Amino acid sequence: MSDTAQAAAPAAPKIAPVPQPQPPALSPHGLKLAESIYRTYSVTVEAALPRDAILQPSFWANVAHKMRPLDRIEVMDAERNWLSVLFVRSVGTHQALVKELWRADLSPGPAADLTAEFEVIHRGPRKWSVKRLSDKAILSENMETREEAEGWLRSNLKALAA
Repeated sequence: MSDTAQAAAPAAPKIAPVPQPQPPALSPHGLKLAESIYRTYSVTVEAALPRDAILQPSFWANVAHKMRPLDRIEVMDAERNWLSVLFVRSVGTHQALVKELWRADLSPGPAADLTAEFEVIHRGPRKWSVKRLSDKAILSENMETREEAEGWLRSNLKALAA
């Protein structure tokens, strides 16, 4: 084809892009402080309580009157082995329907087998303690974590064995 033949050929039509619809802008009334919409509660439950018990509506019977829908509840066991964040879906006279939003396993895992003569235990307000099993004497207490108590026992095993 010659140069003049190419110039005479019609140009391909340009196709204009189809405009995409824009989502509507958020109303100024749509942005609110979370503190004005819901409250966040903190709950510590007994370590022996089955984790799924907190999801039962009747578990909240004694405190349901304090809650309202949309509230959040942070639940941790007394030994700090797990943490759950709950969402309050509805509240009745003696129950609250909750949904678990998030859960974390905070457990350090099985306690290190340091020795059969001592035990690392959680004692509620006295936190983590080291107990000698032979006479049930508490050798150290008020430690924040199991790991801290196990570390104390490891570093003092020679002195305790003497």
